[in-house]
Amino acid sequence: MNKYSITLSKNIILIVYVFILSVSDVNSQSVEDFLEALPSEYFDNLNSDDREELLADNEFYPVDNNENFIEVYRIVESTMDYLKVTMSFETGQRGFNTFELKRWALNSGNYLFGISRVAGTPVEFIQADLSFFTFDNYNLKKVSTNIPKNLSLHDFAKQETPDQSLQEYRQYVSLAITFKKEGNDIYWRIHENMGGNDLDNSWLKGNAIQYIWNGKDFVKSGYMDYP
Repeated sequence: MNKYSITLSKNIILIVYVFILSVSDVNSQSVEDFLEALPSEYFDNLNSDDREELLADNEFYPVDNNENFIEVYRIVESTMDYLKVTMSFETGQRGFNTFELKRWALNSGNYLFGISRVAGTPVEFIQADLSFFTFDNYNLKKVSTNIPKNLSLHDFAKQETPDQSLQEYRQYVSLAITFKKEGNDIYWRIHENMGGNDLDNSWLKGNAIQYIWNGKDFVKSGYMDYP
């Protein structure tokens, strides 16, 4: 084998090695990496040190807590693909935040990452944020998907539903998104609060709208009764 062939072989091996490293680096980016890379405004303005402490200890108490106001962030579920974090109070306040972070495998070999934040009180809450990003080589880029950021009760109702039925039902329900730890689908859901169980909801198409992941984007599947 001449020197040219040896040099060419070495270059090919080097290119293959660099490619394998780059693919491995992309595939190694978990939802924990995504949480650390997020701008603080997407996670209650906790800075990177705060989030590192949360990931290391599975809980975090902000430094500005006092005896009358103690909030705590806790990781309640965690996998390579999914992370659920709750913020609640230990001093009696009823407000909460629930964060869900998820990654979905793209057909390209990379991942789509998403973060959902639900905020409010146990009897009334809202979908406060829903954002999606690509995360290639630790560079975040915000992207859009087919998941609507806001829905109303009208989106779940049959066409002939009386307005009075909607008005009565609306005061007992909250609408929010659910990422599932298992599987790749996303659900916009109706959550009934205390008193909602006693109302007629036969006019609903379903209490959830399912969006199925196809490797490129989410596709609306239809209405269902969420278990």
